[in-house]
Amino acid sequence: MTVLELTKQLISCPSLTPDDAGCQAILIDRLQQMGFVCETFSFGDVTNLWARLGLSEPLLVFCRSY
Repeated sequence: MTVLELTKQLISCPSLTPDDAGCQAILIDRLQQMGFVCETFSFGDVTNLWARLGLSEPLLVFCRSY
């Protein structure tokens, strides 16, 4: 799957926090294929995704807050 195909797939999901409409499952599948270890955790009604590749530095984190 190309980046464009992935983008189209994600855009087609009618996600609106706290319902991700399957976006995280799509991302988890893609990231695991690339060797990432994925974990989800919840804060209230919102499920968050943590994806890790390896155990060494550097650490890069994307965070979206409201």
